Amino acid sequence: ADMVSLTSLKAADGTGYSGRPTPTDSSGSDGARNLDEALQPRSPEFDQRGLDPAGVTDGDAGSLWICDRRGPFLIQVDAQGRSLQRLGPTGNAGALPEVSRRLPAITEARQPGLGCGGVALRPSSGEVIFALGAALNINGRTANSARLIRIVGLNPRTNVVRQFGMPIRSNEFDLRVLDLETLSEERMLALVRYRDGSAIGEQRWEIRTIDLSVATELSSRSLTNGPNSGLALEFGSAAEITA
Repeated sequence: ADMVSLTSLKAADGTGYSGRPTPTDSSGSDGARNLDEALQPRSPEFDQRGLDPAGVTDGDAGSLWICDRRGPFLIQVDAQGRSLQRLGPTGNAGALPEVSRRLPAITEARQPGLGCGGVALRPSSGEVIFALGAALNINGRTANSARLIRIVGLNPRTNVVRQFGMPIRSNEFDLRVLDLETLSEERMLALVRYRDGSAIGEQRWEIRTIDLSVATELSSRSLTNGPNSGLALEFGSAAEITA
């Protein structure tokens, strides 16, 4: 096969993105540092435009959408690879230049390196969908107990941002979303990995079909009963989330 094109990813001013970590305490930072073999800081140690992409899909007018594991960030680039917009959570971490803070604030609680597990495009509405790579770890308490993984949708035609939830079953420990693809406007495929029952359980991989036609929009939802009433859904049992 011939490689017919090669497009490098660039910021809006044409500067190339790097893989260096974003500065500590900034949006997208998970505490990672850029050190040499002697554990001394490399120069430069950080990059405000540092990326760790996890998926790509087509967009409108020849553009592409890329999701990033760190922020999570959702980035639209044109046909030349130049950034048109870079979206991040509306959370409390330090702002980065050129980042529009339009994604749900709660996604800032992603586990390190697991801000995105794949991105896909709904073909009719043009809504861009990305899945968190793992359950959110809110206040450091829910990484191994949450019963859902969040799915975020952004419609660039209307600027509407929505959230859905993919269930984590009781026997699934350390569930990870590895890839995402659309089958139709309402149905998606998710490639997942988990350990069966515990941290030392047998590792399993599955392809799951997700139907969004009856999904509840979660942006304004919190628990309404149980000991964690009023908290994020990640603190609830499956029954409490359903209620």
